[in-house]
Parts: sequence; structure tokens; C-alpha cells
Amino acid sequence: MFSSLLTWWQWIIVGAIPLGVLSLYFLKLKRTPIEVPSTYLWHKSIEDLHVNSIWQRLRNNILLWLQLLLLLLAIIALLNPTFQGTKLVGSRFIFVLDNSASMQSRDVTLDGETVSRLEAGKQQVRALIESMPEGAVAMLISFADGAQVMQPFTDNPTDLLRAMEQIQPTDKPTSLTEALRVSSGLSNPTRTGSEEQDRIKASVMPAKLYVLSDGNFDVVDFALGALEPEYRKIGKGAARNIAITAFSVDKNVNDSTKIEAFASVDNFGPDEQSVVAELYLVGLPRPLDAVRVDIQPSRSQGISFPLARDFESGVLELQVRPESAAGDDLRIDDKAWVVVDNPHRARVLQVSATQNNELRFALSTRRFQDLISLKTVVLEEDPTYLESETYQLESRSGVYDLIVFDRCVPPDRPSPDGSTDEQETEMPLCNTMFIGTAPKLASWGWVAGEEWPPPLYLSQPKIIDTDRSHPIMQSVSLGNLLIVEGFGMAPPSGGRKLIDSNVSREADSALLTIGPREAFEDLILSFDLVNEDGYNTEWMLRQSFPVFVWNMVKYMGSPRDALSLASVSPGDPIELKIDSVESNEVTISTPGGETHTVARTPQQTFLFTRTDEVGIYDMRSDGKSVAKFAVNLFNPQESNIPPNDNLEFLYEPVPATEVTETVKQEWWKWLAGLALVVLLVEWFVYNRRVSL
Repeated sequence: MFSSLLTWWQWIIVGAIPLGVLSLYFLKLKRTPIEVPSTYLWHKSIEDLHVNSIWQRLRNNILLWLQLLLLLLAIIALLNPTFQGTKLVGSRFIFVLDNSASMQSRDVTLDGETVSRLEAGKQQVRALIESMPEGAVAMLISFADGAQVMQPFTDNPTDLLRAMEQIQPTDKPTSLTEALRVSSGLSNPTRTGSEEQDRIKASVMPAKLYVLSDGNFDVVDFALGALEPEYRKIGKGAARNIAITAFSVDKNVNDSTKIEAFASVDNFGPDEQSVVAELYLVGLPRPLDAVRVDIQPSRSQGISFPLARDFESGVLELQVRPESAAGDDLRIDDKAWVVVDNPHRARVLQVSATQNNELRFALSTRRFQDLISLKTVVLEEDPTYLESETYQLESRSGVYDLIVFDRCVPPDRPSPDGSTDEQETEMPLCNTMFIGTAPKLASWGWVAGEEWPPPLYLSQPKIIDTDRSHPIMQSVSLGNLLIVEGFGMAPPSGGRKLIDSNVSREADSALLTIGPREAFEDLILSFDLVNEDGYNTEWMLRQSFPVFVWNMVKYMGSPRDALSLASVSPGDPIELKIDSVESNEVTISTPGGETHTVARTPQQTFLFTRTDEVGIYDMRSDGKSVAKFAVNLFNPQESNIPPNDNLEFLYEPVPATEVTETVKQEWWKWLAGLALVVLLVEWFVYNRRVSL
């Protein structure tokens, strides 16, 4: 396209200039005859005579061609040639690139080659960066379940491109909220507390927000403020994917001596798929079992694998593959793992002042036998047990997960200076429950020299309310529970009242309270179940009592009755308590081969947060493997890979677009610069010829 800079009569003048230049080369030279004593210059003189003839053909003169080229460039520049190009409009841009698990889908073709969605997204980011106007600034963010600022605001495209190349795929699910929060924090003003400060702060810094993703995430509840979003959809609508969405091991419902592996496989593609599922024991080359199933589009198919009776432990791996040539666009969810291990039984110690058959019976049911390892001590029969060396050693070394003190408390701490002053209770290194009494701890209100436990309430305590949101009180219905006598306890800082009552103690009251103690928790039931007069409450006769005991042991003892260790999603932390580990540090190897050192927490567990990859993680201590755990995707939202046509915000969807702003790119400046270069060359050539 051309947009002339001159009028018609000006073009007539410009058009005559090349003719004038040519005419200069046709003019005859007026020479003065001079006699010379030699014929040295005859040949040159004859050539001049030929040139000065108007009808003689012009010689090939480089100066002529340079001058004509100079005029041609000048004329084209005056025509003002332009072309339609793509260029971003604005001065501030935020590029947000999705690198979650679904972006590993390989359903995009670039230059005849199939690439992942992440690579296609990088190419689009590159094009956007290269289309930024001069002087504009931009920021680059990658996001999966969280956001990472790869490059803060800069006007240097090279820095942005370098940061873009550093974005790597992840196995994590998708959440756009954190990326929006980071973007909004740098673009939207916030209130600061005073009108003057708000007036100064109110200089909004709007920015164009480009979200490059397949849109496979929940509706985004976020106020964009000064952000102007644009959604670039990446991926094909007809993408195919077969995914494992569940994999576990449990006992056979018909024969508890046998175990089975159960899996759920989903077809997220548009067509029916024939799928082969193979079950492997890691370490063996051949599958333990294999089945073939047909799965309808948008449907799930359950698969079960009976295992050998003597199978006790190991790592099972499930692989699925479609039989069709169309294949599978996302491979990360085609494998799943489960670690089969013996259940962890919570070690519980019950210490009672006298026989408490009701509590012992509740802790000795058949269901509890698979859940806990119980030791019962009756102080009436062994009155020195709590002062014995055996108890002192076991309570201080974390042998037990839970100790229940029924109408008794551990001995006091030894006095640091050998005095006889009253000391706090020496608490064991585990969770505890006290029934009908309370430990002497300042955090619970104990004061040396005062009556402890608190005095009994004179009339029958009445239950006012229960905290049904706490795990211990779930499905526990008390109603009009009869309690003969009890005392009130105020929870410590950070504690909770689980059973509220009318028992008053310093303007607070509770019959069941729980409170923290460093890495542990203490539960206090401030009324007896039984005493020397018989029953102190009817609670043991109600169905809610075994439910309460079950909840209490599950929460306070942390047993694990499943055959397999829990699987976690990529990016989620996992906390493991390994009884066989004596060291305070372990090393954990990731599926990618990296190793991380993890220290023991005050709760006597090992907390690991670097679960970024799917696969099997190996925990080792002193060079030996002590535990393994699996990280699986198991996320139907990530596996459902057909991209969304809209970016779903809470109030208004943002439709996908591939439109970029078209602007006229003018070339006359470049042509004028080139003409100047030609002029300099012509001047150089002319001067060399003159000097010669």
C-alpha cells in the first residue's frame, strides 16, 4: 500500500529529475585543442569523442547507476509505502502462561511438527513480546497450582524472552487465582487508610492481561480492577485422553483374607476407546494381570484385579493404553501407583486408677484390634507403675501415640534445685486424654498452692452445646446426658471447648476441652465415667460413647488401617510417621532422581512438601529404604483436556480470541536512510575517480 506525500504537480517535478540526470550524460564537452609531443593520450581522446556523441550508446557508468538508485529510493520514500502488521497497543502488559499438567497435551502442530501446548504457548508469548511497541513494559508469570513471577516489569524484550525459555512443564493442577492476585497487586491501587493517602495512591496503573492457557480450571472469583484480560486458547477441541482417575488396594468384600486392586479409568475423548489396562509389581518385567475394556466417550469404567493371597507389600503400577491409532494426547495420567504396606496400628496406653470395664471394652472391640495396639494398666493392681523406670523410659521416648489417664495423672517434674516446691506435671511425649482429672499445667490454669483439680460443681452439670465441627465430636449426639458430678475447665490459649456446660469457672465452662502442648494435644474430660460409687454418667450406655471413643483414637492416635499408604496430588504436602526410623533425618528420592533431606518434626513425623512430580518417592534412612509413597494426578479436571472456549470469571466470561491489533507500518524512514547510504557511496566513488 502507498500513501503519497506529494501532490500531482509536485510529482511532475520529481519525475523530471531522473530525466535531467540522464541528460547530463549526453552533453558534449567543449574541449580546447592542445598540441602534445606524443600520442599517449590519443586513445583516451578518441573515447571522449564517442561519448560526446548524442547518438552514441552510453557507457556502463557506476556513478550513473548510483544516482538513479538514489532517485528511485527517494521517489519510493515519497510514495510512503506501508503494510498491515500486528502490534500490541498499550504501554503495560502482563503475560500469564499456564504450565500445569494439562499443558503437556501434545495436540498442537507447529511447522508440521506436533508439540505440547506449553511449547505452543511459549511461541505465542514470543510473538506477543516481539509485537510490543517501543518503550512498553511487560511482566511474565507462569502458573499451575500457584504463580511464579518469571520476570518483573521490564522494557527489555531480551529479558522477557530469556525468562520465557526457563518455564518448564509441571505435573500440578491448575489455579489462576494466585496469578491474578500477583498481577492485580502490581496494577490496581489499594486503600491505605486515610483520604490523603488514598488520593495519592489512586494513580491506577492499568495493564493488558494476556492469559495463555487451555482454560481447564474452575470459575475464577476475582475482581480484575484495572486489568484488561484477553484469553488465548491453546489446544484442539477434539483432543483425546484416557486417564486413570483412581487406584487403590483393599480387602476383598467376600473374603477378608484376600486383597484386590481397584481402578477407575475415564475416557475424556469424543470417541469410544478400547483400552488395555496392565497391572505390574514394580521390579518385575511382566504384568501381574491385564484386562481389555471398552469405554464410551465421557464415561468411566471400573476395573478390579484380584491379587495373590500371600501378597503383603510392594509397589503396584497400573498402565493404560488405547488400542486405536489415534493414541492419547496426554500421557501423564496413563500411569498410577499405589504402595501396599501393612497397616499402622496406633500404640495406646490406658492407665486407670481402678477397673474401668466400659472404657476397656470400648477400646477392645474387634474393629479396634485392627486399629490400635492397646496396653492396659490398673494402678489398684500396680500402684507404682507411673513412677517406674519402664513408664519413664517409654513416655519420654515416644513409644506411645496416645496415653489415656483415667482418674490419675503422671508424677510431677523433678525440682531443678532439689527443693520440695510443687512442680508441674511431667507430661509424656505423645497426645494424652485425662478422664475425671487434669494435669498440673500453668497453661490450663494451675497455680501452685491452690486446689487442683478445680472443685466439683455442686449440682448435676448440664450440657449446653457441643462443637460438632471438631473431628472428635463428629456424629456424637449427647442430648440430655445425665452426669452426676464434674468440674469446669477453661481451655488454654489455642484450645477449644468441645462440650460446653453450665459449670462455671472464671466466667468460662466446659466438660470436654482440648488444648495444644508444643507438638502434642491434651484432651480433658472433666467428669468421671465410673468412680468408687459406681457409674458417674449414663454415657457408656448410649450409642454415642463408642463413636466418641472411635473418633478420639482416630484423631489423637493417628492410626492407619488401610492396606495402602495415602496417595497425594502433585504439589500437596505429605506427613509420614515411620516407627522404624531412629534418626532425626531422612533422605527422600524423587521420581526424577533428586534427593532431599527432611528433618523430624516436633510431632515425631516427617513432613515433605516437594511432591512436584508424579511417581514413587523413596524415603531412606542410613542407606536403607524405610518407606515409599506415591504421587498421582487423579484430577479429572486436568485430564479433561479439550480446551474451554471461555475463561470463566464469576461475573462475566472472557471469550477466547486470536485477534491482535493491526497497525500500519511505514517504510519511508528506512528508505530515506538507505538513500543516504547510497549518496555517501556515490560521493566516495566520485572522489576516488577524480583523485585518479
